[in-house]
Amino acid sequence: MKTAALLVLTLLPALAAQQEEAKGRPFVLEAGETKLTEFVDRCASHLGWNILSSAQELASCPRQEIRTQNRIEVDHDGCIELLSTMLARGGFVLTELDAKKSVYEILAMEGPRGREILNRAVRRTPEQILAQPTLRMPVSTVVELKHINAPIAVNALRPFFASTGGPGSPLTIGSVGNISSVLVTGMQDQVALAIDMVRQCDVPPPPEAQRATTDRIEALERRVASLEKKLKAAEAGEER
Repeated sequence: MKTAALLVLTLLPALAAQQEEAKGRPFVLEAGETKLTEFVDRCASHLGWNILSSAQELASCPRQEIRTQNRIEVDHDGCIELLSTMLARGGFVLTELDAKKSVYEILAMEGPRGREILNRAVRRTPEQILAQPTLRMPVSTVVELKHINAPIAVNALRPFFASTGGPGSPLTIGSVGNISSVLVTGMQDQVALAIDMVRQCDVPPPPEAQRATTDRIEALERRVASLEKKLKAAEAGEER
């Protein structure tokens, strides 16, 4: 037992080095035609993932072959983005089942299990999402606000994304119980657009608007003070 344990400890650094080396190797898609199922298998092998899928769902895809005119070479993250993009054009979504075990699954957006897609949304920070703005996998994030409140941000965003996504992958936007945070869930490329729009709108009001707000507050304060003075005078008269 001790010998086996020592052997495992000895091999761990080598295995880790092999994994890092594999991660550093580029993924190459040569020009020409490739079957979608073969492409998925190649990506899974390169990434070291197990990607589950239903043969019936994949067979329903009208675009069974990927045809490219030029050679594509990408890194590890680029391979994931390319895979999610090629699946999306056929109406499929790559979802995460168990990242620790490297198990993923392909679901059809408009299939019977389409509602499961957003249930598998992975929690990401806005920075992580913006680092891969073309990835088409379900994610969820919280955007912190500094100058505008959540209801205003939510109402401003909803019309822009009301018609995006299919039955299995809509973009959902809502508040999270306070006025300084917005929760966004959907496909990462759409969520990245929503984050960018929120941050463009989340700016301080112009000086003239601030002055107008201050004037209104001061006017209200004077009115309240006047009403309080009259109320005290009325109460004093009644006491007499």
